[in-house]
Amino acid sequence: LNCVHRRMINRGGLFVRTVIPLAKCIFLSVFSSRALGRRTAFFVMALFALFHSAMLFAQRTLVLATDVWPPYRIAAEGGGLKGIDIDIIRAIEKKSGIAIVIVQHPWPRALEMLRSGEVDLMCGLARSAERELYIHYLSPSYHRVQPVFYARRDSGMKVSRYDDLAGKRIGQSSSTVYFEPFNSDISLVKITLPSEPQILQMLSLRRIDLAVGTEPNISWDIKRLGYSGAFIRVAYIPPVRTNLYFGMSKKSDAMTAIPAIERALRELVEDGTIERIEEEYR
Repeated sequence: LNCVHRRMINRGGLFVRTVIPLAKCIFLSVFSSRALGRRTAFFVMALFALFHSAMLFAQRTLVLATDVWPPYRIAAEGGGLKGIDIDIIRAIEKKSGIAIVIVQHPWPRALEMLRSGEVDLMCGLARSAERELYIHYLSPSYHRVQPVFYARRDSGMKVSRYDDLAGKRIGQSSSTVYFEPFNSDISLVKITLPSEPQILQMLSLRRIDLAVGTEPNISWDIKRLGYSGAFIRVAYIPPVRTNLYFGMSKKSDAMTAIPAIERALRELVEDGTIERIEEEYR
């Protein structure tokens, strides 16, 4: 499916790179002629409008890469994804008229595909200086998540301030940007793992002392994996919230779609649609 849609988009790109410039040349050359009549002018203008419309249509299908991250992106039975972000993507399609094909890849791979321009979009992106080099973040932010720390209930661990993290073995996800100074603090003992479920498993096995995650994602995983009675959130909660965004590759040839997507996003935030979608998964 990914290959099929990528070929479709590549053909659209070829159309834009070849037919449209040719149409423009014809248009300009014909209009430069003194022998041009009104009917001919009308015909050329209509032809150019048709090509322009085809160009826009060729850019209507975008490819969005993402990964499982419940409750925002949940693996659906039989394949594919469901969840908060998927419902929002479908709402954006309806409002903007832009078709969005979702392809599933591990998060690091999806980021690399966005960097190279192999895909157009990603969702659920936290902002960072490194990512801004190759991502155009779409406004407004459509989610906020908050970093939290969990310990085993029977550990008796007391973490009431940031300094209490010192000396603790902290499990973190390789695909998540948390908060400063935690992200850049090299004095902390941070054990990097591929996903929050693996972090929780390591916490259960006593191989780490604390699990850092984001709410509501980590709470969803704790409940889903049967750890509700085993873990407890520590007293220290970082006083920050991370905004999440849709982002477009700066190498995408569909940058002209940004205003329509942003307009749709803004309407979904302002009319309460996104809040209602989130409520369905609580």
